[in-house]
Amino acid sequence: MRADSPIAQSVERRTVNPQVPGSSPGWRAKILKTHSMRVGFFFALENIVFDLSQIIFFIIGCFATITLVMMVYPDLFRRKQKFYAKHVITPFERKMFIRLKEAFPRHHVLAQVSFSSLITSNHYKIRAKFNRKVTDFVLLDEQLAVVVIIELDDPSHIGKEQEDAERDAMLNEAGYIVLRFTEIPSIRQLHKHIGITPAMRA
Repeated sequence: MRADSPIAQSVERRTVNPQVPGSSPGWRAKILKTHSMRVGFFFALENIVFDLSQIIFFIIGCFATITLVMMVYPDLFRRKQKFYAKHVITPFERKMFIRLKEAFPRHHVLAQVSFSSLITSNHYKIRAKFNRKVTDFVLLDEQLAVVVIIELDDPSHIGKEQEDAERDAMLNEAGYIVLRFTEIPSIRQLHKHIGITPAMRA
């Protein structure tokens, strides 16, 4: 069939009809491009959803791991404590405290009294010698005057006799009586050493 024949021209007009979408090569290319874009969009969306699910599972896994570690090793996540409470007196000193309260019920027994509460000096260098020192017990009368200072020497005082003598000398110079015991004395011994009269005991 000749290209310029009426039949060929009619077939061409019917094949490439601007009124019918997709009948021309341009329309076909446009349709293919649109289809490709849609396929690419859905493929990209599928990848995004897949990546998002992976991220969610990763986050959940991290939280689960942290929770498990916190349960197994709770000390790792606790705030480190800087300060701790301690007993004011030792068990040995506690026995002495009770014995003093039994021997002198009308008196006041103070434990761990600092030297700076008992003595002072006009010279800073002298005050520095006793500022950090403490006595084991101080016995006060009903008027809160110091009756005697009591030191309880446990085995930790072995070899510190010279230091203890210097401590006692400071207190003696200020007018205090210092008694030292290496073991818990009886009530009778306490009355004898301290010189408490029967009227003062009651």
